[in-house]
Formats: sequence, structure tokens, C-alpha cells
Amino acid sequence: MISKNDWQHKLLLSDLPLHLRGMGCIMAEYADGTTGEHIHPGLARLERECHVNPKTAIRNIAQLVKSGWLVKTYDARTGPEREYTNEYRLTIPSDHVTWLDEIEIEERGL
Repeated sequence: MISKNDWQHKLLLSDLPLHLRGMGCIMAEYADGTTGEHIHPGLARLERECHVNPKTAIRNIAQLVKSGWLVKTYDARTGPEREYTNEYRLTIPSDHVTWLDEIEIEERGL
């Protein structure tokens, strides 16, 4: 588990395109602050807040999942309550952990 503040910091240092980092930061605002879990803002809200159309929001979330920055923890299409939205959890891709930690060490002068 990772706090949303730590996750956002690491995401912003990543090499992801700016539009994905922006979407990720918006998604993180809906996460539990200490665990990074229970993210389910809904497409309509993401469309409004990110100023994108529905297909772009879906594609951006899929890219964040594929790149390892989000994990889908609940799929509304297969769940018993179809009116619910998908749910996600913040995560750090394994290939980013080492170099991000090195950057943080340099920033903090350790």
C-alpha cells in the first residue's frame, strides 16, 4: 500500500505522458489517503474534471492500468451490482521503484 501523496509524487516524476500523469493525479484524489485504495470516481466525473470525452477517459485509465500505476480491484461489468463503477488501487510499477527511490534519495540529500 502507498499513500496517495507518495504515489502522486512518484507519478509526477515518471516518464508517462503529461495527460496520463494528469489523469492519474485526478484518480488519486479519490483514493483513501493512507492506503491508496477504493478509487471509484465514475466516468462522468472524470470527463468533467479532466476535460476529456468518455472514450479518452476509458483509454487513459486503461493505459494507467497497463503501465502498472493503477490496479483494477472491482470490475463493474462482471460484478453483481452493475450500476457501480469500476474500482482501482494505486500501485507503483516494479520497473519504476528503483530509479524513483534513487531520485528521492538525491532530492533529500541522503
